Amino acid sequence: EVDAGTFGFVLGPRLNAAGRMGSAMVAYELLTTRDRDRAAELAAKLEAFNGERRGVESRIVAAARRQCGLEAGTFGDAAVVVDVERGDALPARAGFAGAIVTGSAAMVTERLDWSERSAGWLREAAHAGLPLLGICYGHQLIAYALGGEVGDNPRGREMGTVCIELADAAGADALFAGLPARFPAQATHLQSVLRPPPGATVLARNPHDACHAYRWGTRAWGVQFHP
Repeated sequence: EVDAGTFGFVLGPRLNAAGRMGSAMVAYELLTTRDRDRAAELAAKLEAFNGERRGVESRIVAAARRQCGLEAGTFGDAAVVVDVERGDALPARAGFAGAIVTGSAAMVTERLDWSERSAGWLREAAHAGLPLLGICYGHQLIAYALGGEVGDNPRGREMGTVCIELADAAGADALFAGLPARFPAQATHLQSVLRPPPGATVLARNPHDACHAYRWGTRAWGVQFHP
């Protein structure tokens, strides 16, 4: 089933390096499609991801739907896609159930105008209780917006299939509870969250990156790896 209601909006969706849909994009379209045949195709594609990662995407999506208070059973309204890097205006929060902030080739430390405007929007949204999920650049941008520190990882670039290790706190988290203690995921980044925002809980790490995932409050998450 695909949930009803407006799921949220996505900042700057991207294809992976091979030009194919990554699992996050598959999950996103699955949540927003109105076509039942397309939904069945996407669900099968999501299940086809191999290895220990199988089930990770569907669990994250299911938890995100519950966290956003969406009801299952019908096909939903379309999400709103906002590409602020290309000049799209940030929308008012009213009427949105949540927001997903995706990756970018930019660096948070460049303090680009569109990124700074997005950080301000995200800061206000987080304090207002809007559910947020930041992925890669989005993970770093939300951390920066909430007072964390983002910068070049002293170990250099992390790229490829990497091992993610859950912290103890992940066992009670709405998104991460029930996931394997260690699982492989895709990642590519030069910068990292060097210091999480005040009050944030680190949920995952590995030897390269001490903050691969965090939760701030009860409704804002960041993941450096690509779900």
